Amino acid sequence: MFSMDGQLSNQPNDSIMLLSVMWSEFSVAAVILTARILTRTLVISSWGWDDMSICLSMVFLLYLAGEIEGEGRKRVERLILTIF
Repeated sequence: MFSMDGQLSNQPNDSIMLLSVMWSEFSVAAVILTARILTRTLVISSWGWDDMSICLSMVFLLYLAGEIEGEGRKRVERLILTIF
């Protein structure tokens, strides 16, 4: 990770722990969302705008997590350095 002056720091990196917590929470949310969507479509037969917005937000969250974890990591670190 970078320090405030843009140099690499020797502090321990907690990214593995943070990523495991993020993906485990995302997995729980995805299971709950899947159960909700199946219930709303098969049992109740009522699909609303709120269901669509929840699905779109999960897709956006998945895209954002991929950007942070993958190619966009340096870009996000630069953004954080410019903000703080």
